[in-house]
Amino acid sequence: MGFLKFLFFVIAIYYILKLIGRYVMPYFLSIFIRKAQDRMMGNSSNYTSPKKSKKEGEVSVNSSYQKTPKSNKDTIGDYVDFEEVDE
Repeated sequence: MGFLKFLFFVIAIYYILKLIGRYVMPYFLSIFIRKAQDRMMGNSSNYTSPKKSKKEGEVSVNSSYQKTPKSNKDTIGDYVDFEEVDE
């Protein structure tokens, strides 16, 4: 009789979890996704740059490229030819 009670509870818990997964979880997921979208839309507004009005035909170049100073190869060190020595 104890085994039948255990089996009944296991099957009941399985079907309860199945119903929760089918009907309740999509509701919570939709709320979670909606909040995440709102947060992302709020964050993206911080990164938009204000558009400056320019005259027609005016050109501007914005470059983040910075020239790095070239290193002098003479200061690196001397080249030593390597030979393998048998002992």
